[in-house]
Amino acid sequence: MMRHAPVQRSNTMTAPATKRRRRKLTRRTTARIQLLKRRASSWKKHARRAATLALIASLSFQTPLQCLAQVGQSSMSQPSGVANGVVNRGLGALGSFNDAGPGFFYYGINGAGRGLGYFGSYMTLGGFIPYAQDDLGGFWSADLRTHLSTNGGFFSNVGIVRKQLTDNGSLLGLGLYWDYDGDMNQYAGTGNTEFGQFGHVYQQVGFSGEYVTDRGAIRSNGYMPVGTTAYNVGAPGTPWSKNYIMCDYGLDAALGGADLEVGAWIPKLEAFGGMISVGGYTYGNANEWSRGTETGERMVPFFGGVYTRFDITVANNWDINLQYNNDPFFDSTGFARLTYRMGGSRRRNVPDQLEQPMMRNEHIVRGHQTPEYLSNTQNNGTPWNVIHVDNTAAAGGDGTAEAPFTNLADADVAATRQWDIVYVHEGNSRVAPNFYGDSFSFNADNQFLVGSGGPLTLAVGSNCGTFNTASNAYLFTVPAQSTNNPLLSNPGGTSIDTNGQGGLTIANLDIVGSNEALLVQGGDLNGTAQPFGTTANPYDSAISLAGGTSVRNVNIGGDGTAAIQRGVRITDSTGGIEFTDTTIANMTRSGLLIDNNTGALLVSYDGRIVSDTANTGGIASPLVVIDGNDGAGTFDIAVGSPPAGSLITTNELSDTGGEGIIISNNADTVANNLGNISLTDTVLRGIYVFDDASTTRISSDGGLGIVRNTAAGAAIEVGDDGAGPITAAPEFTYFGTIDNTASSSYLLLATGSNEDAGRGSITLSGPTATPFTDTGLGILLQNVDATVSVTGASLASTGQNGILITGGSGA
Repeated sequence: MMRHAPVQRSNTMTAPATKRRRRKLTRRTTARIQLLKRRASSWKKHARRAATLALIASLSFQTPLQCLAQVGQSSMSQPSGVANGVVNRGLGALGSFNDAGPGFFYYGINGAGRGLGYFGSYMTLGGFIPYAQDDLGGFWSADLRTHLSTNGGFFSNVGIVRKQLTDNGSLLGLGLYWDYDGDMNQYAGTGNTEFGQFGHVYQQVGFSGEYVTDRGAIRSNGYMPVGTTAYNVGAPGTPWSKNYIMCDYGLDAALGGADLEVGAWIPKLEAFGGMISVGGYTYGNANEWSRGTETGERMVPFFGGVYTRFDITVANNWDINLQYNNDPFFDSTGFARLTYRMGGSRRRNVPDQLEQPMMRNEHIVRGHQTPEYLSNTQNNGTPWNVIHVDNTAAAGGDGTAEAPFTNLADADVAATRQWDIVYVHEGNSRVAPNFYGDSFSFNADNQFLVGSGGPLTLAVGSNCGTFNTASNAYLFTVPAQSTNNPLLSNPGGTSIDTNGQGGLTIANLDIVGSNEALLVQGGDLNGTAQPFGTTANPYDSAISLAGGTSVRNVNIGGDGTAAIQRGVRITDSTGGIEFTDTTIANMTRSGLLIDNNTGALLVSYDGRIVSDTANTGGIASPLVVIDGNDGAGTFDIAVGSPPAGSLITTNELSDTGGEGIIISNNADTVANNLGNISLTDTVLRGIYVFDDASTTRISSDGGLGIVRNTAAGAAIEVGDDGAGPITAAPEFTYFGTIDNTASSSYLLLATGSNEDAGRGSITLSGPTATPFTDTGLGILLQNVDATVSVTGASLASTGQNGILITGGSGA
């Protein structure tokens, strides 16, 4: 191994002692040190000193925000254009300047697809300029570096360095730096219009130290970002920021930290300054998250990594540095640097390092994630707009995630555009009396009213979503943000009013004790169809494909008192509405009312509608009422089984002690289909068809059918009031079971004088040979012109007749 000549030890670090050590060094080294001193002296005496100070001031205080030279071009590519010509002519002039001997400047190319905390290659113009020698023999130099990245960003380093040869021939160096990093556009191809790449300008103070011997080197650096050191949009664990839904939260943070390395000269390569170094580093950012699941935790917790670097001078003027890093935050990173030093490379022995810049990071290390928000592909790619409501928030909010409204009325005023999403957080709404007690009315088509207790799936742009082959769309699901649905309660009025709008989505809400829980009224319920797999269209039904209104995972209940309370009313509407995973329970007025619809209307209901007078304050009310519809309507209520994947796996229509099912005054263009009924001891009748001409099919399916043990009246009654002109008779079909044991109750009671005998029919049948058991009043047909068929009845009437037919011309 090549060793440098030993240096005699001196007792002081004064300038005379340095001179004595210099006499012991090689002629080349001594001459170079003398040259350094002469240059430093000359620099102080001439205009170069002023130029240096001006350059320092320029880099520190007047840093340009744009560089027009070679922007976006690889730094070693052929020059093109005016800017590149100027740069290369300038470099040529510096080369000529070097011929005269200063040798202060260097030009570098740093190739890095992914460096430590940065992206992209950059070129460097630097100067390591001796400034003075102090009385202790130390040499002071200005370390000035300016960089231009291939992303068009400018950054720089301004340092003051003191280096001194010790009395044992080693070199001790210390540096203080001010770093500026304006390379904000490193993240090309990412980001939305609102936030862009989310890069920012940072500054930091740096400290550097090195100890170089003829065996190797120890180097260390510290980095302390100053000013604003972190920016964020959103936070981990929450999809919300302002009025956006984020698929990726945004973070841009300058990381402080330190590194330490140990290097050794490589045998056989000492003549070329060959050195291999290994080291470690740690970085982090002490700013804390204020929202999300990591509230109170550091934005970038400190992490550690390791690196290795190879340095060599391959020829006069040319240095090469290769470095590889690895850590759990950035994974594998590195760079390859080629440096051309004017006046020749000077790093082949320890004294030569006097004229070398400190080895340190030139970029400020950044922790970065570009924010991405959900865009609505059905609304020209604009961002989904979410208006937040949280009754635990501070008053005076603006509807953003950070400052939600505290009530539905304010959200009603704010939600004026199509596709607006009003997102209701649970807050403390499930603790009386903190319910959301006001009313919400939709103001435009395709709007959403969604609670936090269930997922919300939307069609989005390809930057965020997962491609769904079945719908040929990108979908994104916001998971439930609370354990329970928020609770709405408006005893004095309506909780939700569709207000004549269509294509609406109502989901993940509980409504208790409202005078009118959901009022569907006044217009076309269809809007813009949304892709299969979204909350608006989970099952690709005919209603959803037409853009109909959807109600998902909504639970409506009475409060157990006798106050007037109705579940859902659908009136004066056209188009379609679909309910899934919906429950209506214990209403005092009616569970579901479909009335006075004059146009074509489709209603599909999957879920539960149940009532028990034990839970209604003793008030008997109808379970389902279909009345006064004269358009082309089809109403499917709890028929068969819910769609696969539903939360409620069994449909149910159940009434105990109420008024059962009422179908009346509908035109013959209306078709009613009801299933899974359990009607027990309902008042007067289980099913009542009155003054009606519609086609009605009712089945018990998995329900109990009709059970009458105590109530007087009839299991099924079909009739009219006998007034007015002749009307078309209903086509009524019941398939199920009837257990009619009440002594004062009919199995079937059909009365009427104005039915159209050419159309009307009443058909009862069941799944077994004898589905109908009667020990009450049997069957009474009075003035019926329609066809009546009862199959499988076992009649043991306690009245005078098992079957009594009077009047009429039916069969």
